[in-house]
Order: sequence, then C-alpha cells, then structure tokens
Amino acid sequence: MRISLLVLISLMSLNALAQGFTGTITYDFKISGPMADQVKGMMQEKQIIKIKGNNMRQSMKGGMMAQMMGDIIFLGDKKEAYILQASEKKALRMATDEMKDEGAKPKVTKLNEVVDIAGYKCQKYSIEIENEQLGGTLTEYVWATKDIQINNPKSGMKTQNSITMEGVDGVVLKMVTDMNGMFTLTMIATQVQKGDIPDSEFVIPKDYKIEKFDPNAFGFGK
Repeated sequence: MRISLLVLISLMSLNALAQGFTGTITYDFKISGPMADQVKGMMQEKQIIKIKGNNMRQSMKGGMMAQMMGDIIFLGDKKEAYILQASEKKALRMATDEMKDEGAKPKVTKLNEVVDIAGYKCQKYSIEIENEQLGGTLTEYVWATKDIQINNPKSGMKTQNSITMEGVDGVVLKMVTDMNGMFTLTMIATQVQKGDIPDSEFVIPKDYKIEKFDPNAFGFGK
C-alpha cells in the first residue's frame, strides 16, 4: 500500500482554518480489522491542531507517519505550508495554490444521527469515494459540528482534508474510514480547547534550511 493512501486521511489543508475559532483540537487515532497490526506502526496515535486566524499547525504523535512528516505549519495569508523535519533541520515548502484535487467528487449523504463529541453536537454523514488504488469505493462516516465556525480565507488550496469536507456542514470531530475490509481507521476528537496560541507556533525556526517539497518522496507522485 502506498504511503499516500494513509497521508490522504491525515493531512490537513488551509480550508481547515477557522476565523471564529482560536485554540487547539486533539484527535486520537485507532485502527482495527484484519490488517490492523501491520498498519499500526505506520499511523500516528494522536494529531494536535492549533488554529489562530489564518494560520494552523498540525502535530502528529506516534508512529512512522509522525517521524516522516513532523509538524506541518500552514500560513493562510501567504498560501504556503511547511513540513518541519526536526531531525534534519529542514522546512519543506509547499505553495498551496498549486495543489489541485483531480480525483472524483465524493458522494455525501446526511444521515439521521446526532451525537455529542468532545462537548459538541455533531451531525453524521456518509461519504463514498471512488479509489482506484483500493480497487473500488472507499466508504467513510464523519460526524461534524456547526458550533465551530469556519470559512475559507485566502487559502487557494483545492485538496480535501480531514476536518473540513465539501458537502459536510462544519468541522469534523470524528471520522471512521473502512479500507475495504483490510482495516478500519477511526479518528475522534478527545479535546477542543479554546484559547490563544502564541505567534511563535507559526514561525519557521531560524536554523532550519528551507527546501522545496518533493511529492515523490512522500508517495504523492504519479
């Protein structure tokens, strides 16, 4: 399985920035199913998202994915994103307005279920995505809240991400992805904490060397 399949369900885009929300959202990741043991070592155990204005910082904890990707900083006004690789002191730059989503549009269906997640009322949706790499249709279920207001400020980034999705009203606080019976990935918010975030969280360290992001190195190439 190519790494890009796993990155797709964890990478965020600038569409996730929330003008009305400043704070931190913490997600836990759980894997179950026949291939769970093979996949667990790769996937992160936690994902921490810090949001302030048009900026966002994503941190992964645990697993090979966290070691490979490091932290990711999104700078909305500049339409830039940086993957911070601490071990090599590198910042891999991505121009977000150059990233295009050329895949098939997902089929989104609003379901008759509302549940409480991390203190927020969340509406359930089903999402069906055609996925050639898995040889069929990928089915996801997401639960989203309208109580964390979002918009789409100056991002230009066209890819889908894991906390905002086209056709889903609000911010996703839970996602369950069935990888065609191989394994099931569950992402769920365990804490939503409002509060100021230091501007320093969105600054590239001075001793980091900035290089252009190579998608082939992360399994995104054709």
